[in-house]
Amino acid sequence: MIILAVDTSSRRGSVALSVDQAIAGPIRFGSEDSHLVALSTTIDRLLKERGLTIRDVDRIALVAGPGSFTGLRIGMAFVKGIHAALATEVATMTSLELIAYPLLDNRCLVCSMIDARKSEVYAALYRLGREKPDEGVEVVIPPKAVSPKIFLEALRKTTSSPVLFVGSGALRYRKRIDGCEGVRASFARGDANTASATVLASIAEKLTPLANEEILMLEPFYIRSSDAELKRLKAHRTDERN
Repeated sequence: MIILAVDTSSRRGSVALSVDQAIAGPIRFGSEDSHLVALSTTIDRLLKERGLTIRDVDRIALVAGPGSFTGLRIGMAFVKGIHAALATEVATMTSLELIAYPLLDNRCLVCSMIDARKSEVYAALYRLGREKPDEGVEVVIPPKAVSPKIFLEALRKTTSSPVLFVGSGALRYRKRIDGCEGVRASFARGDANTASATVLASIAEKLTPLANEEILMLEPFYIRSSDAELKRLKAHRTDERN
């Protein structure tokens, strides 16, 4: 099976390839502003190096968010376009699940925490699936966009077990997490704190592909509204009052 993994959830996107479970990549590219141009060019390069074209790909695995609003829209549009043209299978995974997945074991829970700016984080709590450990992620606290303080309060009420923190939000707010009474925290190191298209490529065969109807309705997993959407909502409310 040939699987293309695509991650445009951060300022630097990445793609990777799985050919019968042999992994190639990742190749990283551009900034948010250049995702649209760089994504297709990078994919073509990755495939061409293996003597393949996009028509040879059986499944595309996409990081659905949360993350960069611009990047997520571009990645989603690209993947939906390929599916519409070639009927390629599509599977998705959240960025929070993706950074948790390689760290899951029976010894601790994993808290994925991504810096969402505005003094907030995208965060969720996961553990290894109890009934089917090989299938990976079980959600303990679902994804939220909140202040670190609010999420840590929820975490403290949920579990007294050791928790491994991972992600850019965990790095930024490490002192606050360490100082939270009742939270038994440890922290992931290095590249583990960044979503990896390589990891996605390695697990994508286990993911359930979406039905055609689900792909048509598929939207980025933003969690919270963009600044532009918030401005439109504020303007609409102002118009209603007037």
